Amino acid sequence: MGKFLTFAVLIFFLAAVVAGGLWLKRLKDGEKSGPRIEDLRVCEFVSYNAPCEKDTKNVSQDNGDIYATVISKDITNSLLKTRWEYIQDGTKSIIGESEATIYDNQTLQLKLEKDLKRGWLLGKYAVTLVLEGSNTLTKEFTIVAD
Repeated sequence: MGKFLTFAVLIFFLAAVVAGGLWLKRLKDGEKSGPRIEDLRVCEFVSYNAPCEKDTKNVSQDNGDIYATVISKDITNSLLKTRWEYIQDGTKSIIGESEATIYDNQTLQLKLEKDLKRGWLLGKYAVTLVLEGSNTLTKEFTIVAD
């Protein structure tokens, strides 16, 4: 029993050393622990369930709802806030907000609903993603006439 216990302690110690070394390497390389906005891939302005192949910068005024597709990588159980804005003469007006919990290797479809009375105003829009309250990513797009 004594040899087994010694062996188990040795294995535990080696595992702790390896894990500590990996953690120190990440710290040395300048990586912060916790979720990073860089681990989100955003493919915006596609129709619901469309493949996330490319970013679209111009969206037709005739489109229905607009979606930002967000794909997470190496993010675990983190709060993602979404803010949609209309930009006019450099001033941003919030036109929609939402929150969701995002998990590793998940695809989220974040929706901005079309105002049925007014439709889409021509011009610039932005979607801002805030991960865990501090990491921020903003993408802009333009609503154009057909």
